[in-house]
Amino acid sequence: MSSKQYLTAVVVSVLCACGSVPDKRDTSIQSNLPKWVTDPVVVGGFADTQCVANNADESILKAKATTLARAAIAQQIETQVKAIDKAYADLVDVASESTSSGTFESVFNQLVKHNINSSRTTQSDYIDFPDGSSQLCIMVSLSPESTQALYNELVDKSAVKLSQQNESALFQVFKAYRTNQDIE
Repeated sequence: MSSKQYLTAVVVSVLCACGSVPDKRDTSIQSNLPKWVTDPVVVGGFADTQCVANNADESILKAKATTLARAAIAQQIETQVKAIDKAYADLVDVASESTSSGTFESVFNQLVKHNINSSRTTQSDYIDFPDGSSQLCIMVSLSPESTQALYNELVDKSAVKLSQQNESALFQVFKAYRTNQDIE
C-alpha cells in the first residue's frame, strides 16, 4: 500500500469515527435547551459552551464561563494534535522513515495559549434549566481562519516536511473534532 493510500485510509477512518461518537448527554434535558448550549458547533473551527450558576456579578460569571470554555477548546485542540501526531507517525511508518511520537504535540503547549486568546464569545444568554436553575451560558469559538492559522503555525514550528497533499490530509484530521478518545 502506498503512503498516499495509507494516509487516505487513516483520514477516512478518523472522519468516520468522528460521526459515530454517541452523545452521552441526557436527551430529555437537551430538548429544552438551545442547540448552541447542547451542541456548540463552528464549521471548520472549534467551539464549546459552558454554563455557570447565576450566583455572582455578571462580569465574574462571564469571565468564569469564558475561561472554562476556552479550557475546553484547548482540550479539543490537544485531542486533535494527538490525532495528527498519530496519523503522521503512521504515514512515516509506511514510508519506512523513523520518527518520534509527539512531533506536533511538542509544539502544542507553546502555541495554544497565544492562539486560544483569539477565540471569541459567539453566544451568551441566561438559560433556564429543567431543574429550575438559571445559568449564564457562554459559547466561545475559534474561527475557521484562526484554526487554519493555528494548524499552519503548528506545522511550521514542528519543522516537519510535508507534501501539499499530506499537509491537506492532516489538516482534515485536525479539524475533525468529534474523534473517539481511542487515540493513544
